[in-house]
Amino acid sequence: MSEDATTLAALAVAVLVFVACLRRCGLADPLVAIMAFYLFFAFGPVINHLVGAPIYFGTKIHYIPQAAWIFALGTLGLGLPAWFIPLRRQAFQADARRPSPLAPILRPAHLVMGLASGALVLRALAAGTADKVAIIGAVGPSLHYPYLLIELYLTAFYFHTGRGAADRLAWRFNTAAYLAYCVLTGERDFIFTMVGVMIVHALLRPREARAWPLVLGGLLLAALGTAMFFLRDANQEFSSPWVALLNQGSLLFVNTFTLFLLDGQVGHFWGETYLIALANLIPGVGVSFNLPDWLRDQYAYASSSGYGYGLDAEGYLNFGWLGVFATFLAIGLLQRRTFNMRGARDFVIYYAVFLSGFTMYCLRNDSIALFKGHLYAVVAYAALHWLAQFLPREPRAAR
Repeated sequence: MSEDATTLAALAVAVLVFVACLRRCGLADPLVAIMAFYLFFAFGPVINHLVGAPIYFGTKIHYIPQAAWIFALGTLGLGLPAWFIPLRRQAFQADARRPSPLAPILRPAHLVMGLASGALVLRALAAGTADKVAIIGAVGPSLHYPYLLIELYLTAFYFHTGRGAADRLAWRFNTAAYLAYCVLTGERDFIFTMVGVMIVHALLRPREARAWPLVLGGLLLAALGTAMFFLRDANQEFSSPWVALLNQGSLLFVNTFTLFLLDGQVGHFWGETYLIALANLIPGVGVSFNLPDWLRDQYAYASSSGYGYGLDAEGYLNFGWLGVFATFLAIGLLQRRTFNMRGARDFVIYYAVFLSGFTMYCLRNDSIALFKGHLYAVVAYAALHWLAQFLPREPRAAR
C-alpha cells in the first residue's frame, strides 16, 4: 500500500468514528465537539498534503502515514466514551440554571479584572509595534502570562454570574477587554474559553437548535484565529484562505518530528514525562523539563519561538500506540465523568466550561500543562467559593 493510500485509510477511519458518534450523540455533545476540533487540527495539514498544497516545511513527509494513524487512534479513544456512555443532558440543564453561591463574588472579580485588562491594553498600545514579542516585552512577561492564566479560569464562570444587569455587564466588560488584549498581543487562548462556553451553552438549548450556533461560532473563531496567525507572522504565504485555514494545526509537524526522533535518535520515555508532570505539581519540586522546549531544542536549538507539542505525540513518545489510545481514552472518560457527576454540581458547571475549552488547548501541549491547568482550576474555584461565603447569595443568571 502506498503512503498516500495508508494516510487516506487513517483519515477514513477517523472520519467514520466521528460520523458515527455525531449521528448517535449530536454535535452539541462535548466529546463530539472536541473530536471535531481534533480532526480539524490534526488532519487539516494532512489533507493539504494529500491534495498537493503546501504545509509547514519542517514536517517529515515520510512519517505522515504513521502520524495519520496516531490521529485516527486518538479519535477512536475519544469516540468510545461518547458512544458507550450516555450524556445526562436533562440533569445537566437543570443544574446549570440553579442559583450559584459564587455570584456575589464574581461581579467585583470581573470588574477588577476588566480594569486590569484595560490597563494592559493601554500598555500594549503604547508599545507602538505589531510584533508579539515586543508587545509582551513592553507589557512585561511577569504580568502577561499570569494574566492570561487568571482570565482562562475567570471567564469559565460564565454560568455563575448573577441575574442582574450589573452582573452580566461586569462579565461582558472583562471578557471584551480580555479579547482586545489577546488580539493586540496575538494570543489565541481566548478561543478555547469561548468554545467551552459555546459547548455548554449548546447543551442548554432545545435539541433542534443546538448545532448551528455551535458550528457558526466555531467557524468564526477558526477564521479569527487564522487571521491573527497572519497578523502575527506576515511572512506566512499560502495559495488560498482554505489552505491557510487547514494548516492551522501544528500536530502533524510535532508528531512526524517525534516519529523521526524515535527512529534511531531517541528511545521511548516509558512514562518519564508523566512522572515529571506529577512532580511539577509538588511545591518546590519542579523539574525544569517540558516537551515543547525539548522539541524546540531538537529541531531548532537557537530558535526563540516554540512549536508547542501534542498529547498524542507524548503518548506515543512514552508508550507507542498504546500510549496514544490510553491518553485519549482517559480524556474522553474524564469528560463524560465530569458532565455526568451527581455531586458538587456548582463546581461541575464551572469545570465543564473550563474542561471543554482547556482540553482543546492541551491537545497541542503536554502533560505538564494539562496537570497544572486542572490543579489550578480546582484552586481557583476553591478560592472564590471561600470568599463568596462571606457575601449574600444571589441567583445565577438565566441563559
